[in-house]
Amino acid sequence: VRAAIKRFGNDGDIIWIGGGEDKEMQYEALAQDVLAHCKYVILFEGTASEIMKPMLEGKVEMTTDIGSMKEAVQKAHEVSATGDIVLMSPGAASFNMFKNEFDRGEQFREEVRNL
Repeated sequence: VRAAIKRFGNDGDIIWIGGGEDKEMQYEALAQDVLAHCKYVILFEGTASEIMKPMLEGKVEMTTDIGSMKEAVQKAHEVSATGDIVLMSPGAASFNMFKNEFDRGEQFREEVRNL
């Protein structure tokens, strides 16, 4: 996630879709990268999102407790402008919402196609 944010976020034009269930990782460095490069954050429901929220609240525009890929993509579409990058790179598990990472990715592609 951090590498992708740094690679694509030079203009601060990333709308990041992330979060989910904690995998017992450290999120401080990720939060700093998000604050440096993202203009909007969309966090899935989950324990990792709950850990990250206080690190980001009041510092970047954010929508939290997203319960589906459809909801995440629709929100990203609402807040995006021409030239923005929508980056779906959760950095956390999402077994509470998706079968696996392949299902999560396919749902993202499908919702983008449906726009």
